[in-house]
Amino acid sequence: METFFITKNDSSVSNWAFGKTYEYFIYPYSSNYKERDFLVRLSLATQETDEISEYTKLEGFTRFLTSLSNDLTLFHSSKEEKTLHELLDIDVFDGGEKTYAKGKVMDFNMMLKNGIRGDMTYLRDDSSIKPKYKSIVFLSTKGKAIIKYEDNLSRFLNKYDMIVLRDIYPDLKLKIDMNGDILLRMDFDV
Repeated sequence: METFFITKNDSSVSNWAFGKTYEYFIYPYSSNYKERDFLVRLSLATQETDEISEYTKLEGFTRFLTSLSNDLTLFHSSKEEKTLHELLDIDVFDGGEKTYAKGKVMDFNMMLKNGIRGDMTYLRDDSSIKPKYKSIVFLSTKGKAIIKYEDNLSRFLNKYDMIVLRDIYPDLKLKIDMNGDILLRMDFDV
C-alpha cells in the first residue's frame, strides 16, 4: 500500500484564464494533464471573478466537481443549470461536454478516464469506513480530522491537506475522528 500526504503548497500550480489550478495528484505519475494521458487527476482550482467561464473540454473523461468556497453555478450543454452549494453538492458530468461556470469560488475536481469507476462524497461525522475501490483519498476542508488505519495515524494540520491511500486491500478499516472538520472523500479503481 502506498500512502501520500500532500499539502496545497506541495501541489503543482498553473494559471488558467480565470484563476489558478493546483494539481495535487495525477496517475500514472509520469502522465501529463496537457497530454491527456492520465487515468486520474485530482486538482483544486480558483475562479477569481464572477464572470462566466468556459471549462476545458476533456473528451474521454468523467468529471466530479464540488465547491469548497461559495456557491458555483454550472451550465452544461445537455443539462439544466445547476448550483453547487459550498461543501455540500457534487456534480458528475461528461468532461467532453461544453460546460460553463459562474461564481467566485474555489472548487475541487476529480477527473477519471472513462471506464475507471469512482465516487466522491463528503464526510461530516466520526465514522469507521472501508474503501470502495483500490484507492481512497481525503481532502480536509478545515485541517482538523484524524484518520487511523492499521498502526498508522494521520492528522490533518492545515486546510486543504490531502491523504492518498493507493493499492489498498478491500478489508482495510479506517477510523475517522472529524474534530469539527469536513472531509471530501474520493474513491477510484486505480
